[in-house]
Amino acid sequence: MASGLKTGHGLVSWEIVRPRAMPPAPPWPPAVSPPVVVVLDSGVKRHPWFPQATDPSFWFVPDPGPSLDVPSADPALKTGDFGAYWGHATFLAGLIRLHAPAARVMSVKLMNDAGKIDDREIVPALGWLMKYIEKGGVADVVLMAFGREKKPGEANPHGLTRLITELGRKGVKFVASAGNAHSDKETIPACLAADPQSPVVSVGAGISADDREWYSNHGPWVRSWRPGTVVSVMPLTGPGDRGNGFALWSGTSFSAAILAGELARERAAERAARAG
Repeated sequence: MASGLKTGHGLVSWEIVRPRAMPPAPPWPPAVSPPVVVVLDSGVKRHPWFPQATDPSFWFVPDPGPSLDVPSADPALKTGDFGAYWGHATFLAGLIRLHAPAARVMSVKLMNDAGKIDDREIVPALGWLMKYIEKGGVADVVLMAFGREKKPGEANPHGLTRLITELGRKGVKFVASAGNAHSDKETIPACLAADPQSPVVSVGAGISADDREWYSNHGPWVRSWRPGTVVSVMPLTGPGDRGNGFALWSGTSFSAAILAGELARERAAERAARAG
């Protein structure tokens, strides 16, 4: 895969909301074996809206996880200097919890608090996930709420495509956000959804393909649409609340998180039906 950086797909602004305006937290733990949504992102952070000290836990960091080189350290809670993407993964986890109350979130940190991901770390992360599943680990949906514009004449990255295909054969579904550049130019990895045989679902922000948000990328390679404006719920970024408050955020990242939650909810329903 080409070297360089990808970027998280959240607009660099949010709206603070009062805790009483937030939806109630769904019950936990679930009655069935929970599906797992793998969030390749900035690392989920603790938040009081998430279940605490439960078995199974709602979100977890695999141990041992993949050995990856995140672009830079995230000292926000120590310095009070919160980056524009601080808490990006926590916002995603909150939406997954709303739309799939029976799902768990596996947090794999690829992104720093500036929203940057090194291309070269994505294939190793998926390679680790393949081994994790082969050893009996559970992974049902992989959320990739990031991307970069494809260069003119650039082919789809072979290593990434191969691993996604192999994981798809094991039943893993992938959800990728389209991006917020108001462009019809293809974005990697969302553009992999252009292949009807790919397990990738690309998601833009909007009510439908004909009624999309102004910022959302678009084009025939964007296959699904979900709400993306002021939909995500946590955390409030700021030193006063230490990440324990609430806010609304917009972007195709959050459209993708909604769809990832829907897929996980479907998987939970299938398991519940099999369990009788």
